[in-house]
Amino acid sequence: MICDYCGNEITYKEIRSSISLKYKPVICKDCGTNYIPTFISKMLVSIFFLVPIFFIANKSSSTLIFIISFSIYLLMAFFFTPYIIKYKIG
Repeated sequence: MICDYCGNEITYKEIRSSISLKYKPVICKDCGTNYIPTFISKMLVSIFFLVPIFFIANKSSSTLIFIISFSIYLLMAFFFTPYIIKYKIG
């Protein structure tokens, strides 16, 4: 993501920590502009995490398969979420 005002690049790590801390605003290091996640983005991330639980739970025949499948999915979701979420100036 690039700051709309100064053109500074906001890093993946800053976005990841924002999501991990209950959608804390991302602040540009150069100009101090606050960016907050849009409501739609928050909903998409919630769906991205919750909906697959039902599919994995219904398809798995054992608890071990469920735990392994869900763990792999959570890792993938954790790393790809910053690419899904959109921010607006707040």
